[in-house]
Amino acid sequence: MSPGARFSFAAALLSLALLPSASLSQPRTGGIVGRVLDRGTRQPVGQATVQIEGLAIGAASDEAGRFALKGVPVGTHRLRAWRLDYPAVLVSDVTVTPGRDSDVLIELMPEALPQAEVTVQAEAFAKARDQATSSYTMSYDEIRRSPGAIGDVLRLIQSLPGVVTTNDQRNDIVARGGSPSENLIRVDGIEVPTLNHFATQGTTGGPISMLNNELVRDAEFLAGGFPAEYGERLSSVMDVRLREGNRERWVSETDIGVAGLGQVIEGPLGKRGSLLATIRTSYYDLVAEAFGLTAVPYATNGQLKLTFDATNRDQFGFLNITGRDNISIRTDFSDLEDTFTWDLDSQGWRMVNGATWQRLFGTWGWGTLSASDAYGRYEQSIRDNNYGGVEIFRNQSDEGETTVRYDLSARSRHAGDWKSGVSLKRLRNRFSIEQPYGAENPFSTDTARVDRVSIALDEATLQAAAYVQWTQAITPSIDLTLGARGTRFGDLDATTFDPRASLQVQLATALDLNLSYGRYHQAPSTVFLKSVPENASLPPIASEHFVAGLSYVPTQDLKLTLEGYRKTYRGYPVARDYPTFSLANSGDVYGVNGLLFPMLGIGEGRAHGLEFYAQRKLSRGFYGQLSYGVQRVEHSARDGVFRRGGFDAPHTGTLIVGYQPSQSWELSSRFSYSRGRPFTPPLEPASTQQNRYIYDLARVNAERAPDYHRLDMRFDRRFTLGRTYTTLWFEVQNVYDRENIFLYTWNAKLRALDTVPQITFLPVMGVNIEF
Repeated sequence: MSPGARFSFAAALLSLALLPSASLSQPRTGGIVGRVLDRGTRQPVGQATVQIEGLAIGAASDEAGRFALKGVPVGTHRLRAWRLDYPAVLVSDVTVTPGRDSDVLIELMPEALPQAEVTVQAEAFAKARDQATSSYTMSYDEIRRSPGAIGDVLRLIQSLPGVVTTNDQRNDIVARGGSPSENLIRVDGIEVPTLNHFATQGTTGGPISMLNNELVRDAEFLAGGFPAEYGERLSSVMDVRLREGNRERWVSETDIGVAGLGQVIEGPLGKRGSLLATIRTSYYDLVAEAFGLTAVPYATNGQLKLTFDATNRDQFGFLNITGRDNISIRTDFSDLEDTFTWDLDSQGWRMVNGATWQRLFGTWGWGTLSASDAYGRYEQSIRDNNYGGVEIFRNQSDEGETTVRYDLSARSRHAGDWKSGVSLKRLRNRFSIEQPYGAENPFSTDTARVDRVSIALDEATLQAAAYVQWTQAITPSIDLTLGARGTRFGDLDATTFDPRASLQVQLATALDLNLSYGRYHQAPSTVFLKSVPENASLPPIASEHFVAGLSYVPTQDLKLTLEGYRKTYRGYPVARDYPTFSLANSGDVYGVNGLLFPMLGIGEGRAHGLEFYAQRKLSRGFYGQLSYGVQRVEHSARDGVFRRGGFDAPHTGTLIVGYQPSQSWELSSRFSYSRGRPFTPPLEPASTQQNRYIYDLARVNAERAPDYHRLDMRFDRRFTLGRTYTTLWFEVQNVYDRENIFLYTWNAKLRALDTVPQITFLPVMGVNIEF
């Protein structure tokens, strides 16, 4: 960054700190609205008391479970909710602004306790009975204020136990050694193949999310051992729930930040519905010169959510998520630090549309019918300036998924809780991929280019799945869940059966023992299946999870967990001709160029580790979380030798600490650490002689990059100006300018091994204005 740009950010921070307190002199109030539901049956809970802790403000829910708290002072509050036949719950981090009513969903669990014995538990710590292990929930405010996350829920997940955090450029979820392609993402129950701009084909990751955090109510992350409801992914689940739009009046909100310039509009649809919409566009072209950017990314996205209560039992919803992006990178031969010799043009378009119908069945359960269509387009062209400037790779791919799913949940006093569901997917693929000159082979000293590819494909296949699950209280302190999922992979001509089980045992009032087991299957990405004819016979990849842990909640705002896990893989695609390469070790690179070659489904893998996590919700002005994990990840390729996996990080940890001295100020910091990623060193002198990266196959993943660590700090300032409520934030990423390494590459200009750096010292700021 230029000195002038750094000075501008310093001046902005000074202005932020010196904002006159007079702007805060006008007392402002807002509102909190929401619903109280039975967690087990989704039935509205009427006549429940909802009260703000420390204030004489409360209300009772109506027959539809809805409540409204008015005249609430602007700031962050905690809610308590209870009814005679439901223990009280605590909902923390409810931020009230004058611009809009904060939308809160409160879920109560019935329990046969006398009113005098009602105890308080933290709602954010509560979890479903069938999710015994590895479950973490984040609220909107926790995502918004997390340093380094820049309002991206996927980046906040990178601070949780078991998730490796060594890539500043991308928000890939690498859960317990699993590739980014192994994560399932759902938004309001609709499956989203990828939620990111500049997404890598074949994975779920990317540089930045398309989803505007101002629409998020909360997000749940399952790091392993997840129940039968979730399928066709091997490692983890991210389940995001969006809030509803304002049902009383039309309001708007403007947001300027790292992700771009955004506008949110929301308001009522008659008396029984609401609309919530946003559009956001990047402005990197306006700041490219100040930041010294030579490759300027462009991105635009939008989301739309409609909610309509047709009757007291029937609710309809619609969701749209759309994003477009493009970038052009040109080689600068005068810049010796520029390791690229390629010219790259890339653009993409992703869209998800989903409709849902939820119907309540008396007091015993509910069913949800959903229909959705996800579409993604990838366009990429690469020209090699060391090969005469010809086009060496071209990709024009269209991928689509049309899904119809029905889920039924029921509760019986004597027969336990039941969940079941069926789904049918139609997978569409239209590929035009050319690698006319082949690729330079990093596995061989041969000078010839190999793996020429020419794919012209337009076809559709079906994938069907069904699951059933039963949860029962064996004793007052023991919950048992048994489930199974079956999947028919039409394109692979394979059928799989996956048992799941979990056990929760209350050892003491605040101490639980949690166990889970699950088998999971996932199809290799279609682009690899169709790259060469031999790959069409690849089997589904299989994984098994064993998780055991303890959770301790000594107070209503503090939770401690300790978990151990073991995860195994079978049937992972490995290179047929390169005996040391497994596809499990790729996934966070930019594209599939160079990976389109014959594969065999014989790879194996194993990962095991121990994770500690502590979280304190906002209380008395302080909040924070600490995660630390030790793990070992190994994979074998065609030669059958287990080596370090590409995502092996023996030690990882994150510490987030925040302080709110008043409702107007907030300060927070985040420190991240991880052992360096493994890499394969170049074979010398062959690499130097041919001026390209040739792997030393006797030392695959034998070396590590230096340890990764960085400190991020953030300051938030809130105030009123006229009829608007404004939040200014300033953040410094990598405060002490650590030179972390993203990956090792070959610099043809220097004829030597070189590195691609991570983010260095980077000040950023933004503003949010609510009208």
